[in-house]
Amino acid sequence: MKKIFCLFAMLSVALVSCDDEPEVAENCVNYKHSKISEVVLEDTTVNVNEDLPIELTYELVNSCGNFYDFEVNRDVNNYVIKVKSKYEGCTCNEMISSKNTTYYFRSTQTGVYTLHFSVSNDQYITKTVTVI
Repeated sequence: MKKIFCLFAMLSVALVSCDDEPEVAENCVNYKHSKISEVVLEDTTVNVNEDLPIELTYELVNSCGNFYDFEVNRDVNNYVIKVKSKYEGCTCNEMISSKNTTYYFRSTQTGVYTLHFSVSNDQYITKTVTVI
């Protein structure tokens, strides 16, 4: 009986120490799309292969957020542009803040382009750019 108990105890320890599931480690990093609240376009015409700077104001939902990247989906001459923010930190103050960044539009072909800047999943600020 003692042998069975000892064997059971040893197996229990072995199974617990060899658990295949990793411990949940809080790395406190998250990526989210940010609401674009303002789009400032000084000029609506640009030459082929030249950058057209477009100033964007976007919102962060807490103090741990910063700009990370643009997510751009293109369908012929229509672009959907989203701001992707990186939230890094475990202790963040919940607050809405506005930040600015610049998106540079460039095309290798002439034409009229429609740029949709994401406010939410189904709302956009739309600008039209002519490339000559």
